[in-house]
Amino acid sequence: MPKTRSESLETKNKILNGDYERSESLDRLPPPNEAREFVKNRFRVLNKDHRLILVEELGDYRVFIEFPGKKSEFDFIVWRHSKALSPELKIPTHVDLGEMFLELKKENLGELVTNSIFRLVRERQGMREIMKNFEELEERLKRKVTVFLSTLKWIALQEDVNYPPPYLGSKYTLAVYVLLNNGFELKDIRRMLKF
Repeated sequence: MPKTRSESLETKNKILNGDYERSESLDRLPPPNEAREFVKNRFRVLNKDHRLILVEELGDYRVFIEFPGKKSEFDFIVWRHSKALSPELKIPTHVDLGEMFLELKKENLGELVTNSIFRLVRERQGMREIMKNFEELEERLKRKVTVFLSTLKWIALQEDVNYPPPYLGSKYTLAVYVLLNNGFELKDIRRMLKF
């Protein structure tokens, strides 16, 4: 559920003032059926205290998670922050990620990125291992891929926390990228899938 404008301003102020916790980056997603326990233990989610945690720092692009969310006991909100983007602070949506994917597809990386999404989300491979496939890319493109996959990783974890098995959770998002890579447009996908 989207945050209100005042809640977003409060989060932005906390980020700008350095009023947040830090956590190590997550290399590999836990299995979907262990996502809630993972979040509970890693982030000590025991009550509904407000917490903002920096989980990815990729130069000027940062990913934060904020507790509590509103969908489930262990839900969190994913934020992306970069002074180079407009707006500077945003809750990334599936549409935002779809647009990031389409930008990578324009760079002739659609198939490679789609395979990387499957390795990250379905096979639960680690980011370090996945990024080895991009070592030959120029730095600008490597950064775009890293930003995309790092953001998607936290959205995937959020989906698994909110929709654990027998629901599809993060697997549901895989369909979006397969369709995008095969020429479907975001507007058409939104009519087929709820995201």
